[in-house]
Amino acid sequence: MTRFIPKEYTLIGGVHNGSFWECMYCGQPADTLDHVPPVSRISDYEALRLDRERYFLVRSCADCNVVLGNSLQETILQRAEYLKDRLEQKHRNKLKAQEWDEEELQELGPRLRSSVRAQIRTATRIRARIDYYAGIDAVLTIV
Repeated sequence: MTRFIPKEYTLIGGVHNGSFWECMYCGQPADTLDHVPPVSRISDYEALRLDRERYFLVRSCADCNVVLGNSLQETILQRAEYLKDRLEQKHRNKLKAQEWDEEELQELGPRLRSSVRAQIRTATRIRARIDYYAGIDAVLTIV
């Protein structure tokens, strides 16, 4: 049985960098839309008497949208913080690569040093996604 959704979702702004819309949560190219709250959780909101005046669509990348799934948070900011905590947990081991310093790297052989540097670059990209707030700031000024 298909459930009728009583309220329309409103697409809200975000950051367009000239080439593409950025994921509101991490700054990567946005290729999906995140429903806030998730369509599958509207009945939970109603059951908890968290009736919302507005339902939002925000631009997001597929990775962030999948991590968020149908998790239940009351606000966009709470949803963003939940996501950032989940990304931190998901990539905890990869982020440890940032703990290497140049002196330690010089003690490694060339192949291992190259591998560790690649891991550091990956960790730096992940950290940038977690620390990204420009999209959230842009959206919160609208909401």
